Amino acid sequence: MATIAFVIAVAALAVALWVAWRQQTINGELAREINALRQSVASAPLPASRPDEGQQGEGQDGDTPVTGRPGQGPALQAGETDGRQDTSPRTLYLSRADEQGVFSRATEAMMPGNSIFCLTTIDGDPQRGTFAVIDDRGVHAMALMMPTLNLAGACTGADIQVSGGATAIVTDVPGEASLSGGRWHVTVPAVIHFVK
Repeated sequence: MATIAFVIAVAALAVALWVAWRQQTINGELAREINALRQSVASAPLPASRPDEGQQGEGQDGDTPVTGRPGQGPALQAGETDGRQDTSPRTLYLSRADEQGVFSRATEAMMPGNSIFCLTTIDGDPQRGTFAVIDDRGVHAMALMMPTLNLAGACTGADIQVSGGATAIVTDVPGEASLSGGRWHVTVPAVIHFVK
């Protein structure tokens, strides 16, 4: 009788372990699908909400022009001024830069979870600017999770590929960027360091 109870207990434990493993596998698959959907939504072309806003391209990695999202402010393509002839300094928010130093997205409003750098155009030249890491605790936490992916394309500094224990990012020397082909390109990397 004790042997049967033992066998049933072992079988129940095996089933419970299998169910837990299967649930973990399903959760991992769901997380990947959710991330894929988020990326596809983020890269989907958005129609202009007003005829006077002009034509918008796709705000995604690749060779397409950079745009913003509804409610986030329009992003500008090369030579575009939203009908304004004002060349006074403007502020744009940039996401990470790839290995070639090309920022994947630029918007006029900060996009939590996407914006990492703040760029200010140079007075009189809307196609050149200086940039720094946004001074925001949430931005720092996101960028420090994967510093090589999020920072190395636009920044230099001692040991910036390893963020172990760091809680903040300090921009020692702002970087410089220029607008070409509808995308902002790093011309001089920013110099940064991490603070623990």
